[in-house]
Amino acid sequence: MALKTLRHEFFDLIVSNAIKPYINLVNALLSVIGESAYKSKEEAVESLLLLCQSTANEPLAS
Repeated sequence: MALKTLRHEFFDLIVSNAIKPYINLVNALLSVIGESAYKSKEEAVESLLLLCQSTANEPLAS
């Protein structure tokens, strides 16, 4: 059982090292996309705030 576990861990290490560059690439892309999405969200919120401020002084339609 111990030998089976050792083999498993050895092969897991080899495979993990082989795919590490791809994991790093995906993480970098997610980081960039996350920053871009955050900026877009903040711009939308600011636009909505300006819209609310500009319509706040208008009389309500009856």
